Amino acid sequence: MEVIEANNDLALLAGEERREVERLLTGFGRAVLSSAGPLAAAVAELSELDALEAKVEFGDLSSGRVPEISDDVEWILRAARHPLLDARLAPLRRRVLDEHRGDREAVPLDLELTGEQRMLVVSGPNAGGKTVVLKTAGLFSLLAQSGIPIPAGSGTRVPVFRAIRTEIGDAQAILSDRSTFSSSMETLAAILQESGPGVLALIDEIGGATDPEEGSALAVAFLEEYLARGGRAIVTTHLSAIKNFAAGRTDAVTAAMEFDEETGRPNYRLHPGLSGRSRALSVAPADDRTARPKPVSSRSTSRRSSPASSARSLFASMTSIGSTKSSRPSAGTPPAAPRRPPRSSSPRRSAPSRKSRP
Repeated sequence: MEVIEANNDLALLAGEERREVERLLTGFGRAVLSSAGPLAAAVAELSELDALEAKVEFGDLSSGRVPEISDDVEWILRAARHPLLDARLAPLRRRVLDEHRGDREAVPLDLELTGEQRMLVVSGPNAGGKTVVLKTAGLFSLLAQSGIPIPAGSGTRVPVFRAIRTEIGDAQAILSDRSTFSSSMETLAAILQESGPGVLALIDEIGGATDPEEGSALAVAFLEEYLARGGRAIVTTHLSAIKNFAAGRTDAVTAAMEFDEETGRPNYRLHPGLSGRSRALSVAPADDRTARPKPVSSRSTSRRSSPASSARSLFASMTSIGSTKSSRPSAGTPPAAPRRPPRSSSPRRSAPSRKSRP
């Protein structure tokens, strides 16, 4: 009996404890709710302080600096290094992104655009750093406008944009009936709709994913209209028509990524005033990630033909239409005239004879 009574007393005390805890939590909750305004303000201030501390830490780790904001919309990047490629930020990337790319030193980017030069067209070898130029310029503009130090050298000046729009990567989706080309056109249409002074467009491989001639025509028409509306753009391309279009305008400048002829590898340096070749056949065997088997490499090189030889092959195929496999003209003999198709073997219907009058 004594054990049962002691157990009952213990249960009663446990219930009283629960009720006391609930009473204290309820009172504490009401006190917090009554001070919701001051507490929210304190959280906001702590968040700002935390963000400022993060900016300072990022600047220290990257040896970054707060760039000068250019009032004349001049755009200068000196020794700019993308944070995802900067060796000094490798420990931070491993800690935050679990990235193990290694501590290879990135080639710094030097870029200079005057206020009158509103479009930069970057060309050059595949895997040569064209898209990195695009992303570095756009990212550094956002970092500067957010008050975050950028990993760049002295003399860097960055303009302020009211909007930055991008067309980078493949947004095709089967469920949405969007191909690579159609999704790109949708994005470009949205960019054009929002274009105007103070807007920056970053467009990677404009005019791609379709016939080069038609894609070039669409791309040039888009860029003409975009520039006419006062926008600013950085564009990458492999299409000669777009390079020529930019070279013929006073408000545009072309630039090429450097390529090492001896090693067959890109050097990731930007050279303004030039247009670069794609060099797919040179880059593919040299890149360890895309190395082709030797038979494929040699065959692709031998199959590449000049425009003149392609025209000769087309002419030869056209002149051989109608000739049979067994009758091949000898060298120097003009092609035989095409044979007439045989007449139909169906009987010709004769005109009806007139019946004699009775």
